[in-house]
Amino acid sequence: MNKIRQFSILTLAMTLSTSLFASDAAESESWYFNFGTGLSSITYDTNTQNVLNLLSDNGLDILIDIGAYWPLGNKTLLGVSFTNVIDRYSFGSTYEVDLAHNQSSLSTIHFFDGIGTQGPYIRADIGSAKLTLTETLFNTTTTSTGNGVAFGGGYTLPLKSGKTRVMFGLLARGSTVDDEEVSDISAEVSWLF
Repeated sequence: MNKIRQFSILTLAMTLSTSLFASDAAESESWYFNFGTGLSSITYDTNTQNVLNLLSDNGLDILIDIGAYWPLGNKTLLGVSFTNVIDRYSFGSTYEVDLAHNQSSLSTIHFFDGIGTQGPYIRADIGSAKLTLTETLFNTTTTSTGNGVAFGGGYTLPLKSGKTRVMFGLLARGSTVDDEEVSDISAEVSWLF
């Protein structure tokens, strides 16, 4: 987990430094809203995964990604993001376990060809992480907190209006919550407007 965190911090620093020296200013919005959703694959530490293997996975793990960003030059956005992956397991028809792995982060997105253009992008997030377990047998909720990082990238397509971009990408997140490591990778579609 330390290498992932160090790599994300380095990527964040490199992205911010390149945007500070951008010489050509493109016309852009004063701020942007991002909403994304996707399918995820989540991995837990060995002890948690062994318990979950006794239960039935109820299908799709869903990512929700929400953020607000402000431009730094014409190629980079800096903002705050909230990402959450929901994972559900069951045993029979009466016992369910819901796990929510979320991060509230400082986030940066760097567009290689400019914010409003078609082309590749990279993203790095660093912030606080939380793992919430809710189970129905004893009707309890347990929350663990820690730190998390995310790194991703993909391809952006501006829509005809020019104000909205559709971003197709992958986002990998890793967290350490109460000495437990949780990670996920998601295929995501998001809208930046």
